Amino acid sequence: MNTHDTTPPSSPPQQPARYFVRLAGLVVILAAASRVFAPAAPLSADEAAVADKAEGATDTASPAPDPPIKWFYNVDDSGLAIGGYDVVSYFQGEKPIIGQPEITKTHNGVRYQFATGKNAQTFAADPEKYVPAFGGWCAMVMGRTMENSGGPPARYPADPTNYVIHNGRLYLFVKASNVDAKAVWQADAEERIRQATAFWNTRLELGRQHPVKPPGLNRLARMETLQFDFLIGDWESRYTVRVSPENQATATVRGQWHAWYGWDGFAVYDDWKQVGTLSGNSGPAIRSYDPFNDHWVMHYIPINAPLESVWPMIASADETGEIHGEMAVTDGQGRRFLQRIHFVDIAEDSFTWSSDRSWDEGKTWIRNWGVGENTRVKPQD
Repeated sequence: MNTHDTTPPSSPPQQPARYFVRLAGLVVILAAASRVFAPAAPLSADEAAVADKAEGATDTASPAPDPPIKWFYNVDDSGLAIGGYDVVSYFQGEKPIIGQPEITKTHNGVRYQFATGKNAQTFAADPEKYVPAFGGWCAMVMGRTMENSGGPPARYPADPTNYVIHNGRLYLFVKASNVDAKAVWQADAEERIRQATAFWNTRLELGRQHPVKPPGLNRLARMETLQFDFLIGDWESRYTVRVSPENQATATVRGQWHAWYGWDGFAVYDDWKQVGTLSGNSGPAIRSYDPFNDHWVMHYIPINAPLESVWPMIASADETGEIHGEMAVTDGQGRRFLQRIHFVDIAEDSFTWSSDRSWDEGKTWIRNWGVGENTRVKPQD
């Protein structure tokens, strides 16, 4: 009798039980996989709305630093463009719709709201296709000239519901009872676009130089007002001044200069106070940019002085940022003279003020009649 077992050694008696355990595990894995890859059940209306918002919402898991708000665009204080209207919706239906605060995209420092997450993604794929021209300001006023309208171009708020899609670009217009801005613009659209583009480029350059709106400046103020931004603050002044045109004698005057944005942020106000006296050259001034003539208008009123002593200065900034002005005024002896004013050597914490005078209607000039060195007074910690 053969005493050897003819069952193969690879088939021990307990193997069938292990086989069924493994098979059962495989069935569980396949069942789980079928749930993962099976088509999802339809979402309810509320669930679909939540998902749509999430699609366009900004990822807040690791937020990047916010870029500076393009304050000189047609935005509110939070950087939201054109009243929250969905810029993609202008290209989709009969009228634009307001976006949802939960669905936003930021492009070039400007935040836009969208009605749906799909619109937000459409915008993100090609923002420049949808953003309004000229920062969202009224295209008619932006393209205005003295010749075509009797006034200078300006950043003027537009009504988001008054618009035109022209050659694939969105243009917005003011809504006013005395003028149909859209009709005026459409009568000469290409020329208005050309003029507005040139003007908008100057705004972009000023915005590049001042990426953050200075405190106190109204965001609707003429951006040329920034030319005097260096003056805002408190200054200690030391002036060397000629005493008389007849001799070379000089006097040293010390003063305090304080400047701020006044008249709701549309103008520059300042007070100059001579230390040690309430008269002398002390007094207030107001400076405002005149866009009709492209220069500054300033009135300085020395206290305890007659009307003839008021300085009505006209000034302009040169390509370096220095400011030069001229005026006609009367001295203490009642003699008329011309005076040129210069703000030069402008730095963050210092600048020089100087004046030239002429008593013969500009035929000859006394250079550096007065020279003042000004140093910024920094706030105490």
